[in-house]
Amino acid sequence: MRVAFALGWDPPLLFTHQYNYYSNGLRIAEHKDPLGFVMSSDRWRTWVGGTTIAPLYYLLLGVVFKAFGPGLVPLRLFQAALDALVAVAAASLGRRLAGPIGLLAGVAYAVHWSAAEMICWTMTENLHTILLAGSLALMAREATGAGSRPTGFLAGLLLGLSGLTRSVSSAFVPVAALWRVSLDGAARPALRRHLLPAAILLAGGLCAVFVWSVRNRMLGDKVPIETVGFFNLWDDNTASLVPRAEWERQRRELDATPTPGEYGRLALSLTARNILGNPLGFMDKAAFNFWHFVRPEGLHNLLLREYPDPPWRLVGIILFDDLLLLVTLPLFGAFLLGGPPSPTRRLLAWWTTYYAFMVIVVFHAEARYRSGLLPVVFAGAAAGVLALRRGDSPSPRRRIRALLGLAAGVLISVAAVARYVAPAFQALRSTVALEPAREALQQGRLDAALETAERAAALDPDAARPWRTLGRWLAARDLAGPAADANERATRARRAVAWPNAAVRPRLLQDAGRTADAEAALREALVLSWDIDPWMLLEVAWHDLPPPRTDEVRVGAFDYGAVRGFFHPRGLYPRLVEHRREVRRYDPDDGPVPPPGPHRWSRGTAWLRLRPTQPAPSYTVVLSMGSPFPSRRPDPEVLVRINEGEARRVQLGPEVREYRFEAQAARDGVVRVRLDAPTWGRTGEPADQGVRVESFRVEPAAR
Repeated sequence: MRVAFALGWDPPLLFTHQYNYYSNGLRIAEHKDPLGFVMSSDRWRTWVGGTTIAPLYYLLLGVVFKAFGPGLVPLRLFQAALDALVAVAAASLGRRLAGPIGLLAGVAYAVHWSAAEMICWTMTENLHTILLAGSLALMAREATGAGSRPTGFLAGLLLGLSGLTRSVSSAFVPVAALWRVSLDGAARPALRRHLLPAAILLAGGLCAVFVWSVRNRMLGDKVPIETVGFFNLWDDNTASLVPRAEWERQRRELDATPTPGEYGRLALSLTARNILGNPLGFMDKAAFNFWHFVRPEGLHNLLLREYPDPPWRLVGIILFDDLLLLVTLPLFGAFLLGGPPSPTRRLLAWWTTYYAFMVIVVFHAEARYRSGLLPVVFAGAAAGVLALRRGDSPSPRRRIRALLGLAAGVLISVAAVARYVAPAFQALRSTVALEPAREALQQGRLDAALETAERAAALDPDAARPWRTLGRWLAARDLAGPAADANERATRARRAVAWPNAAVRPRLLQDAGRTADAEAALREALVLSWDIDPWMLLEVAWHDLPPPRTDEVRVGAFDYGAVRGFFHPRGLYPRLVEHRREVRRYDPDDGPVPPPGPHRWSRGTAWLRLRPTQPAPSYTVVLSMGSPFPSRRPDPEVLVRINEGEARRVQLGPEVREYRFEAQAARDGVVRVRLDAPTWGRTGEPADQGVRVESFRVEPAAR
């Protein structure tokens, strides 16, 4: 399943987090002395305001990129193998708790949608989850007598290494040692019997952290692992508790601290002051985090954010993420309260309590943070099935506790879904009511379609969906003016993310003849391409807009709906957009300055399309493209396929120039081009870039 995601879906890296890890991992691999660079500098693991992040995932990326190059495919396959091992660890925990039925815990993790998707991206969860799950499985094995003393040390070492990947795990090392020493209660003989295994476990965990702490001390850093944890602690307990002006004042005070140690102490002091000054706000934050942590993410994206995911992905998330979590959560509650006592059950209960407290109460919750609990929840859910069976629970009191845990889990699952019932009902009514507008447009009755849309939108007044759908239908019929008006109505919706509307607005306004508004909308879309992600905006525009009716597309300008599978727009408004995200400024020694002019770099596969203004049986297609600096491939061989014709191999050079092709017209009159190019990567650039494309034009072929 994970290999299918890595090779079949093949999304690009998204957002700042993923590029921070990718760029810094590549920075290690490209350095002439990687080991010396890692040991003598922290430039490869910095984040907000120069804070440092736990090192291990950066180091993993550096090793993979050094061995296999900067491409994402080898990394994704490696991460797929690591995450497949998490399913093995979950099955091990489940079998230890519930016998053969516990193997279903591994199956549940194997098909979990978000875990399978995660391997496509450069995020610390790809390493942290296997280290954590492996540690828990080994701790359970050693505590039940199935493992030796080295097993306990290895379990502690993996736990310490997980703390060097995501520091939230590091404080569980002494907690795990306390769990190991107290397995048989507080009687002195029992404590003495478990003292040595607990010490071995603790030694393994501290060994990993100690080695890294020594390295930090050599650099004058008294913080054992990272400083970004102090920033997160302060920010997560400040942003919602104090006015914005006070937050900014405290941020400036933190940035002015001269050393990491002073930074950490000041962050702790400010955090305590903010919480004590607004305890009710702190409780509200924790409540929000809890419901965020357990919410069905697919339903949330579909109904409240109206996220423009393809239907197949939404269905997958709802079935294999939302439903899986909502079903296993009650069974996990039955296990926690009514499962038979065992060292493994106590270990998982301790980890669940610790991790939930850290994520929900101390810091902040995100859906991806569930990765630290999913193997535990699935293993516990399998054991929860046995706890609820009458014949497997000889103690009536324990079975009552299991039923209470089941009821608590059901209440949480029901409450998590309840907020989406009304939006789902409204969305369904609105969608059904909007359908006659499509028929009215087919009959050329624009006024009737608009009236129908008004009534449909009134059934779901906070949603952008009715107006976005109507805008797509109008654009498909070349009714750009009404489509632009529908887009404006969608923009004013109180619900849903706003950037999908911005992706289609430039083309709609340009086609409607509103030149000044179109120019302003283009500037907004270009900025959002850098602030959010260019690939996502192009995907939405490709889906929501028809091919433009024109003979030429300037790539990197008014190209929304005309190109797909490209990266950031460059060269049109460099002062406006390229400062929005860190972009490498090349020195003269690096190579020639990239030539000016609007353009985009393609991904490995990219598409272009337009509808010529002059119908003809065949066309001359002219692509302006090349592979100049900073590409590492100055002369790539590119496959060009036009409409349904045969693919043609073209050798590009380091200079951008025009390449001409003859192609038969398609039945629908649209000229479609597919480019397949070898990819390259380097520090400061997006991953897996192909070739630079500046324009795409067509002209009727000479007879």
